[in-house]
Amino acid sequence: MSRGFTIAEMGKPVIGVAPVNVGSGGQTGNTFSMENYTHASIIIASGVITNETTVTVQECSNAGASATNAIGFSYYAIDGNGVTGARTTVDASGFATGTTDNRVWVIELDATQLTDGYPWVRVMLSAAATHAGAVLVVLSGARYAQANPPAAI
Repeated sequence: MSRGFTIAEMGKPVIGVAPVNVGSGGQTGNTFSMENYTHASIIIASGVITNETTVTVQECSNAGASATNAIGFSYYAIDGNGVTGARTTVDASGFATGTTDNRVWVIELDATQLTDGYPWVRVMLSAAATHAGAVLVVLSGARYAQANPPAAI
């Protein structure tokens, strides 16, 4: 029996942005709902970066993102050697990735940070000359915990 956090049982993994070259015009992430979850860990993994990408987070009124607001958030940067930097808080303008290859950023977002009526979230990645990357979201703190965690997309 596992003593750690079993993602498939205790959380809900969803794809925010499938692996892609962000330089192809930037990426609008898939929306995911935090209605049934109290926390989202948004993991951004990058490979080669020749021009920095700006990462922003938007809260959305629905899955179709017909109404959105950019929001501030906190994140951790992890370098290519696995060293985690200090928690950094940014405003709604987000942060720039820089141009160092093979990094990971983890955005930690609580449902309480969202405006009432905006339970959906998406990550936005601005265009870059070349930036191979992906976004994986792990939702946790299910409001109605069960063997098969509640849907989030």
